[in-house]
Amino acid sequence: MFRSSVKPVELGHKLVREMDGTRTVGADGATLVRNVFVITLSPADAEQYEGIRERLQADLADALKAHAAVEGYRLAGALHVELDVDSALRAGSVGVVSSRFDAAQTPTAVLRLPDDSVLVLDERASCESAGARTAT
Repeated sequence: MFRSSVKPVELGHKLVREMDGTRTVGADGATLVRNVFVITLSPADAEQYEGIRERLQADLADALKAHAAVEGYRLAGALHVELDVDSALRAGSVGVVSSRFDAAQTPTAVLRLPDDSVLVLDERASCESAGARTAT
């Protein structure tokens, strides 16, 4: 399935290293970590993930959230991982940046539908705005 030289597990390891390497200590002594991450891939590598891009981003964010919990890190808001393309990168190269602390990234819940699509809910979502249906 993955002809790319960049595997999802490698992306996860790079994200964890970035999170660990950019942690800081807050005024109350808690260990704070950034919650917005951008992974840059070559066009060839990014193409390999197009069919599963949203799922991969959600899975990587879940893995980072689990790592933060194990390490006792405090997040500024919900974790967000984005895959981006950089035409200057050659195949097999990966860039990872934890771009910022973003409290505006409200805590979210992800609902995976039977067709494997993802519906992201946040604390502002209502049943009507999320398009939820009730069984009768």
